[in-house]
Amino acid sequence: MALFGSRHLEGNYIHIMYIPLIVSVIGENFAPFAQDSDYEKILRTYLYGAMAYALWVNITYFSSYNDWLKQNMYTFLQKNSAAQIWATGILIALFLLKYRTKWQKVLGYACAGYLLLLCGISQCRTAVLALAIVLVCYILLKSKYKVRWSFLTLIIVLFLWNNSVTRRFIDQALLLTKYAGADINTFSSGRLDGWDRALAAFAKNPFLGCGRYYVDCSYISVLAEIGILGFVLVESVWITRAVSNFTVRSGLNLDAFLMCLTMFYFIESALEGYPPFGPGVSSFMFWFLSVTFADNKTEKIPQGVGEISNE
Repeated sequence: MALFGSRHLEGNYIHIMYIPLIVSVIGENFAPFAQDSDYEKILRTYLYGAMAYALWVNITYFSSYNDWLKQNMYTFLQKNSAAQIWATGILIALFLLKYRTKWQKVLGYACAGYLLLLCGISQCRTAVLALAIVLVCYILLKSKYKVRWSFLTLIIVLFLWNNSVTRRFIDQALLLTKYAGADINTFSSGRLDGWDRALAAFAKNPFLGCGRYYVDCSYISVLAEIGILGFVLVESVWITRAVSNFTVRSGLNLDAFLMCLTMFYFIESALEGYPPFGPGVSSFMFWFLSVTFADNKTEKIPQGVGEISNE
């Protein structure tokens, strides 16, 4: 990259991909020596951290629900990075934690519900969309009772949509009122225009790209920044990881967890510029657990993890 100029050397993906690399190396070396209790501590600590972060955001930016309902712009600007942390926490609480009592299970599911609520309050629309698609994929691909859960989900969605209190929350969380009557480009915060500009920049130098560039789609962003050559290098890492996660056959909830988390990041990467590699450490747990669980197969999967019924 240094040979192509400073704009390439300062490129986004040079700066964000080293964290997943280091995390993957750590995961590979951690898995052979880890005990069941180690995994449990890591998962619980992550959920506690996600909850503490959510509470801090809630108190700092959204102390008044009525004021939130009146706002017409984003208040918490780091919402998309935070949503990666919270969504991972949700899936950990639902799939991986081992609950020894009924009250522990209730508390864990309550934490998942609160993190989902914060995604809505923070107006993380891409994360909410991704989690909705994850739910549909889980019901259709992993649930033993597809018809039952599909019907129940439909009933819940219809109730939330037609209830005046929850409908007002949905309208504000997804900015439906603000963008009422708007076209897709406006509703998506100008993403379509951004994609057109990025593809035009890519067309000027398709093999090496134009250097540092950002647009809200990681695939288009990579093409514009480092061209076809960089796209092959970067996306091969992501595609290889996704294939490994989708092909895990543990017989436990681990395969469902990895499928759901990978699907979440697939949607995020199509609508944001940095996932599944960043920004910062927001995707840390995805890479750590992927390497630890998917690459070490069933014989090294901790026995205490993922024992919840797939119902």
